[in-house]
Amino acid sequence: MVDAFLKGFREEIQVSKGKNMKKNKLSPVGLKLRLMIVQPQTSKKTKTKSKGLNRVPNHVSIVLDGNRRFAKSLGLPASVGHFSGAMKAFDLAEWFFARGVHTVSTYMWAIKNFSRPLEERKTVFLLFKTLPMLIRETKLDWIVKEGVVIRIAGNLDLLPISVRTALKEVEVITSSALADAHRKPEHTLNMCVAWGFEDELFRAYKKADSCSHGKIKSAEDIFDELDVNEPVDLFIRPGKETRDSGFLTLQSAQAEKVYPVKLLPQLNEGDVDNILREYATRNVRLGGGEGACLPTITNQVISDSASVTENIIKKICAGDLVGLAEEIPPLNMQMLLVKGKEYIDHLFKNTFF
Repeated sequence: MVDAFLKGFREEIQVSKGKNMKKNKLSPVGLKLRLMIVQPQTSKKTKTKSKGLNRVPNHVSIVLDGNRRFAKSLGLPASVGHFSGAMKAFDLAEWFFARGVHTVSTYMWAIKNFSRPLEERKTVFLLFKTLPMLIRETKLDWIVKEGVVIRIAGNLDLLPISVRTALKEVEVITSSALADAHRKPEHTLNMCVAWGFEDELFRAYKKADSCSHGKIKSAEDIFDELDVNEPVDLFIRPGKETRDSGFLTLQSAQAEKVYPVKLLPQLNEGDVDNILREYATRNVRLGGGEGACLPTITNQVISDSASVTENIIKKICAGDLVGLAEEIPPLNMQMLLVKGKEYIDHLFKNTFF
């Protein structure tokens, strides 16, 4: 299967822009990388929670960033980077699960990525279509052993039918494997594809509105319909970038943020240990009290934000995603993040009903 996916690599590598690459032939570095990708990336370490840590996150989210930069640094096509990043996503999930993390959410493909060049999109979609075979051949034993459920989250209607079908098959394969083995689910791997913050919020609102017959009474009605409705404890973005790119924005309101210098395909098991140690050393103080690190939300601040937030909700109702993005300034986004469900609940009860 891996060879099938890598079949077109020799044709992709051409002499261009002064790079030292020979046409129709992988460089020594490329051949080495190919062997590395084919070899299993699983660790020989036994499953155990990280020693010496006073707390371990329940939900870790990861922006899969740095794949193209990784491939470029080796003088290889972007397709190599994307494949390496996909394999690394499974490795990271395995390593985090082995240390006591319950849920891992990965940002596989953003709605904004649809603007990327056609050839890159074809490569990524091909990778998605090979996921069922990849899981059957290399991950099924691990999935059953550890009790891993894979969920595909996002607006799959935006994807080609063949890609959509393959991703749904991934969910069927994993759930069926656990059922056949009479294995109780213990971990969840969310793979977020065709995903965006504004789109997720809009779809959640539409579902909640439909279920309540147009009578939404609390923020819970909306939050329950989010693609991923579990709070994030630890947010990770490799490659030094410090943007969240709208990934699980509301869910990450109180999350600790870690930005490794390494690119995604370069991360290893030791880096996971370092990240968890960093998380464990941070002093999280939520909900006020002595030393509370969050700003106080006064009635005046809520009043100042109410009019703008009302426009946000109206644009959600109208499906105006472009206008919605323009309507969320830092102040109001901070209000949504800090107060979360309580703040939106306040708006619905006091502004619209």
